[in-house]
Amino acid sequence: MAGIQKADLQPANDAIPDRIALDETMIRIDGQQFWLYAAVDPETKEILYMRPFTAITTAVTQRFLHELHEKHDIEDAECLVDHTQHLTAALRRSGLRFQTIRHGNRNGVERVFT
Repeated sequence: MAGIQKADLQPANDAIPDRIALDETMIRIDGQQFWLYAAVDPETKEILYMRPFTAITTAVTQRFLHELHEKHDIEDAECLVDHTQHLTAALRRSGLRFQTIRHGNRNGVERVFT
């Protein structure tokens, strides 16, 4: 996780867009496997929040959403996600609006991982 912290990937801006693209990808740090969660403004491609976790579950996703909410007021934002069950389940449990989409505006978060 030191590599993530050294990269200073957290944004300085507190503005929140109307839509947020959410996704996760598997990464390796010092030989360990982590799931890197990201929230991105799909219009500007600005990273709103990123955090690595050691697992990928609905509970972990809810924790990520809670931390994102502590940093930004996301209650009125629409979250753009793929059809991943843990993402949609966590958003439902958190009471956040979301739309499942594979392409288009959601691609902003995919570009963060490539």
